Amino acid sequence: MGIAGALLALVIDRRRELSLLRFLGAARGQIWKIILTEAGLLGLLANIAGLCLGFLLSLILIYVINKQSFGWTIQFHWPVAVLVAALTVVYAATVLAGIYPARIATRFNPIEVIHEE
Repeated sequence: MGIAGALLALVIDRRRELSLLRFLGAARGQIWKIILTEAGLLGLLANIAGLCLGFLLSLILIYVINKQSFGWTIQFHWPVAVLVAALTVVYAATVLAGIYPARIATRFNPIEVIHEE
Protein backbone atom coordinates (compact mmCIF):
# COMPACT_ATOMS: atom_id res chain seq x y z
CA MET A 1 0.00 0.00 0.00
CA GLY A 2 2.87 2.35 0.75
CA ILE A 3 4.46 1.78 -2.65
CA ALA A 4 1.13 2.23 -4.43
CA GLY A 5 0.50 5.44 -2.50
CA ALA A 6 3.94 6.81 -3.29
CA LEU A 7 3.61 5.96 -6.97
CA LEU A 8 0.12 7.46 -7.10
CA ALA A 9 1.43 10.67 -5.53
CA LEU A 10 4.19 10.77 -8.16
CA VAL A 11 1.69 10.23 -10.97
CA ILE A 12 -0.61 12.96 -9.70
CA ASP A 13 2.37 15.29 -9.25
CA ARG A 14 3.57 14.52 -12.80
CA ARG A 15 0.10 14.76 -14.35
CA ARG A 16 1.13 17.62 -16.60
CA GLU A 17 4.24 15.81 -17.85
CA LEU A 18 2.39 12.56 -18.54
CA SER A 19 -0.45 14.38 -20.28
CA LEU A 20 2.03 16.27 -22.42
CA LEU A 21 3.57 12.97 -23.48
CA ARG A 22 0.10 11.69 -24.43
CA PHE A 23 -0.64 14.96 -26.27
CA LEU A 24 2.58 14.59 -28.25
CA GLY A 25 1.66 11.08 -29.36
CA ALA A 26 2.71 8.63 -26.67
CA ALA A 27 0.47 5.59 -26.55
CA ARG A 28 -1.27 4.46 -23.38
CA GLY A 29 0.97 1.39 -23.37
CA GLN A 30 4.05 3.59 -23.29
CA ILE A 31 2.73 5.46 -20.26
CA TRP A 32 2.03 2.09 -18.61
CA LYS A 33 5.60 1.02 -19.33
CA ILE A 34 6.99 4.23 -17.83
CA ILE A 35 5.06 3.83 -14.58
CA LEU A 36 5.70 0.09 -14.27
CA THR A 37 9.40 0.59 -15.01
CA GLU A 38 9.57 3.16 -12.24
CA ALA A 39 7.80 0.71 -9.93
CA GLY A 40 10.27 -2.02 -10.88
CA LEU A 41 13.24 0.25 -10.25
CA LEU A 42 11.77 1.21 -6.91
CA GLY A 43 11.42 -2.48 -6.05
CA LEU A 44 14.99 -3.17 -7.17
CA LEU A 45 16.29 -0.32 -5.02
CA ALA A 46 14.24 -1.57 -2.06
CA ASN A 47 15.67 -5.06 -2.51
CA ILE A 48 19.25 -3.81 -2.66
CA ALA A 49 18.81 -1.52 0.34
CA GLY A 50 17.03 -4.22 2.35
CA LEU A 51 19.65 -6.82 1.55
CA CYS A 52 22.57 -4.55 2.48
CA LEU A 53 20.99 -3.14 5.64
CA GLY A 54 19.71 -6.55 6.73
CA PHE A 55 23.20 -7.99 6.31
CA LEU A 56 24.75 -5.21 8.41
CA LEU A 57 22.06 -5.49 11.08
CA SER A 58 22.51 -9.26 11.31
CA LEU A 59 26.26 -8.85 11.77
CA ILE A 60 25.71 -6.31 14.54
CA LEU A 61 23.16 -8.53 16.25
CA ILE A 62 25.29 -11.67 16.01
CA TYR A 63 28.75 -10.34 16.83
CA VAL A 64 28.04 -7.32 19.05
CA ILE A 65 24.67 -7.48 20.80
CA ASN A 66 24.56 -11.24 21.39
CA LYS A 67 28.16 -11.25 22.62
CA GLN A 68 27.62 -8.31 25.00
CA SER A 69 24.19 -9.35 26.24
CA PHE A 70 24.53 -13.12 26.46
CA GLY A 71 28.24 -13.83 26.13
CA TRP A 72 27.86 -16.03 23.03
CA THR A 73 27.50 -15.73 19.25
CA ILE A 74 26.11 -17.93 16.53
CA GLN A 75 27.52 -18.90 13.17
CA PHE A 76 26.52 -16.63 10.29
CA HIS A 77 25.16 -18.15 7.08
CA TRP A 78 23.12 -16.95 4.10
CA PRO A 79 19.64 -18.52 3.83
CA VAL A 80 19.72 -18.33 0.04
CA ALA A 81 16.31 -19.90 -0.67
CA VAL A 82 14.54 -17.62 1.80
CA LEU A 83 16.34 -14.54 0.48
CA VAL A 84 15.55 -15.32 -3.15
CA ALA A 85 11.90 -15.97 -2.32
CA ALA A 86 11.58 -12.78 -0.25
CA LEU A 87 13.33 -10.61 -2.84
CA THR A 88 11.11 -12.03 -5.59
CA VAL A 89 7.95 -11.37 -3.60
CA VAL A 90 9.01 -7.81 -2.79
CA TYR A 91 9.87 -7.08 -6.43
CA ALA A 92 6.61 -8.58 -7.71
CA ALA A 93 4.62 -6.65 -5.10
CA THR A 94 6.17 -3.33 -6.13
CA VAL A 95 5.48 -3.96 -9.81
CA LEU A 96 1.90 -5.00 -9.03
CA ALA A 97 1.52 -1.89 -6.87
CA GLY A 98 2.33 0.18 -9.95
CA ILE A 99 -0.70 -1.08 -11.87
CA TYR A 100 -3.24 1.23 -10.21
CA PRO A 101 -1.12 4.41 -10.63
CA ALA A 102 -0.50 3.40 -14.26
CA ARG A 103 -4.26 3.12 -14.82
CA ILE A 104 -4.77 6.56 -13.30
CA ALA A 105 -1.96 8.02 -15.43
CA THR A 106 -3.55 6.78 -18.64
CA ARG A 107 -6.98 8.14 -17.71
CA PHE A 108 -5.86 11.77 -17.70
CA ASN A 109 -7.39 13.72 -20.56
CA PRO A 110 -4.36 15.34 -22.21
CA ILE A 111 -6.36 18.16 -23.77
CA GLU A 112 -7.92 19.16 -20.43
CA VAL A 113 -4.59 19.11 -18.61
CA ILE A 114 -2.81 21.11 -21.32
CA HIS A 115 -5.75 23.54 -21.42
CA GLU A 116 -5.47 24.08 -17.64
CA GLU A 117 -1.95 25.37 -18.11
